[in-house]
Amino acid sequence: MRVVETQVLAAGLLVTACVSAKMNVDIPESPDMEPLVESYDFPDAPFSVDLLQGLVQQLQDNIELLQDLGFLPESGGPVDPVSLALAALSGEQGGGQTEGQQQTIVVHGDVESQSQAIVVGGEEVSGDGYVEVTRICDGWGDAAAPDAEANGTVNLTAVFSDQGFDAVIWGEATACKYRVGDLKLLLDGSVSVYTGDMLPQWDGTTFTTGQADELLVSFDGKVTATSKEPDGKTKVTELPGTFDFRLLLAANSLEVSLNTPDGNIVFFLSQTQAAGQVTSQQGFIGSNGTWVCNFEAMTCDEE
Repeated sequence: MRVVETQVLAAGLLVTACVSAKMNVDIPESPDMEPLVESYDFPDAPFSVDLLQGLVQQLQDNIELLQDLGFLPESGGPVDPVSLALAALSGEQGGGQTEGQQQTIVVHGDVESQSQAIVVGGEEVSGDGYVEVTRICDGWGDAAAPDAEANGTVNLTAVFSDQGFDAVIWGEATACKYRVGDLKLLLDGSVSVYTGDMLPQWDGTTFTTGQADELLVSFDGKVTATSKEPDGKTKVTELPGTFDFRLLLAANSLEVSLNTPDGNIVFFLSQTQAAGQVTSQQGFIGSNGTWVCNFEAMTCDEE
């Protein structure tokens, strides 16, 4: 087996790509996210105002954490280490990352140059294979420090073929420490991401990368958020177990699937900006349509 090593310096980021030339590769099987994607696209429970109080109580269990993680629309888009690791697969090797951060890309597949090939880490790959991306998390210091032992990692796997990348990326966050503002975050668990057409796909002539419009994230593990309250006390928020959410980036919208006795209903929170004014809209999507809600008045109207 021949190994090719390349180093690329982009936006202050050192990317090391190790490319395996082994032809017969045992390709790992990705998680099946189709049922989850369909549950967001087609919620199967009807919404009614009678359900509003119970749905709002469910939201309180995870919406504060998602806001702390920087996933809500007003944060300007995802800044978490999972999204930044995905940037390496979408061709954005800088990924908006800070100087001193490091990630490793390992490609298992055919590195022979062909007209129909994906470029990863500066090398062309074709046929069937997979990519492993390991990102060292930034840590809790004022400056990012590429220390895997101290700050943890995010490891992602993506499968590819001659037609491009599969839409599902998956892996593990292991004791991953990073900050959003003054908030100290710790992720530990398994993650799966449905990327839509974000990653390179073959259009019959060349590989193209679609707009990163949709990211559906499923996490199974634990997230801890530590912050300072105005009175100086330390606040620690933990969310054990399983949660999922979807970002519709073009619409600047966050969606969360909620359970009811009749199936799921999707909560949405979106923001639009016009003439310098920011307008927020929130509500629910059920099998009977979209409902815009005023949570202070506890009323909802069908859109």
